[in-house]
Amino acid sequence: MNDLKLFFSSPEKKSNKTEAQHYGIDLGTTNSSVAEASWASGEKPVCRVLEIDQPLWPAGTMTSSLVPSVVAVLDNTGVMMGEGAKRLRTRPQEANLFPERNLFYETKNDMGLRKTYHRASESFNHASKIAGHILRFLKDAVCQEGQDKPAHFCVTVPASFQLNQRRDTLLACGYSGIELQDDDLLDEPTAALIDYIMSEGADRIVEAGRTTRCVVFDFGGGTCDVSVLEITADKKTKQILMGQIAVSRYHRLGGGVWMPRSSTNT
Repeated sequence: MNDLKLFFSSPEKKSNKTEAQHYGIDLGTTNSSVAEASWASGEKPVCRVLEIDQPLWPAGTMTSSLVPSVVAVLDNTGVMMGEGAKRLRTRPQEANLFPERNLFYETKNDMGLRKTYHRASESFNHASKIAGHILRFLKDAVCQEGQDKPAHFCVTVPASFQLNQRRDTLLACGYSGIELQDDDLLDEPTAALIDYIMSEGADRIVEAGRTTRCVVFDFGGGTCDVSVLEITADKKTKQILMGQIAVSRYHRLGGGVWMPRSSTNT
């Protein structure tokens, strides 16, 4: 069981006040996003989802917390990611775009595979490299907002990701310039449960001295992640220990593969 400890600030540490600021990136099949968590000892953590400026084609900018995981390599203006690339996906002929040559989307489904995009240039010929461009775009947006503050990142992956898929995610982080430390590659259902505990309070689902089991459903655009986790809390230290005991294996089942049923029988 992969255990994870959550530490809550203690009032007695106020005299030796420390601050921390971390960013979590959800690298999604359909959309990606960045959340910022900051806190000082003895105070309640503050979390927010960042709004990211995304260029449009041929001009303009859209600001949103959702960044479509779409990459377009344009002939004259360079690489476009996010909402602008998503819109070009619906009219690729206007920018001379072709799937898996200079237009890439839903490539998270190819992570861990030996598949290459043989028509693309070397910098875009594998899913891990496409993910690296998306991660760099998000990282640069964070660093620009945070200015000179040091940034610590974690990146989430489906709980059902196998070793080769996690390896490709780490490669993508390397391509983007993000250095991950131990436990910085976090399962998405685990991250969702941590956010719930930090936002709603541990008392809602955790009782000191007892073990609680939680089932978390993460139904994304490309992945349906189901994870069963055990949570315990120490009576004295109030530290929370979280361990994953089971995960689903349906990593290719997501909202994008569901089609609305017809109201008439056929």
